[in-house]
Amino acid sequence: MLNNQERRELMRKFGKIFIEHVRDSTFKEIHNMSLGTLKDEKNEKLASAFSKLSEKDRESIKELSAYAVDTTIANILYLFDQHCLDLSKLNNFVIQLIYSENGEYFDINDRSDGLVGELHTEDGWIAQFSAYDNSIETW
Repeated sequence: MLNNQERRELMRKFGKIFIEHVRDSTFKEIHNMSLGTLKDEKNEKLASAFSKLSEKDRESIKELSAYAVDTTIANILYLFDQHCLDLSKLNNFVIQLIYSENGEYFDINDRSDGLVGELHTEDGWIAQFSAYDNSIETW
């Protein structure tokens, strides 16, 4: 059984991995698309359309993208929280986040009082681990 300090450290590790590999990777890809550095057909088409927009419209699209990414992340975490607790919503289908370290397995859902709440606080995962703050100037 983990003590409070070990539980916080486990949540910190998960949050760092989650933010870096989901949020920051997505922002980096959007940023690279907007610069035209991704060279597949889909991204070149998007970059071309993006480059034709006014600066104000480009900033609005960046803000909308950030909102969509963060809302999606919150909804995914909410799904993990709720469907781990209420099996009736998914006909007894359980969604769990399991973290393994040194041969031990830990259920992330059991370690948090709400995964969504880990995101946006002053010392939340985004503030601690994201290379992109909530300002579009950072991309």
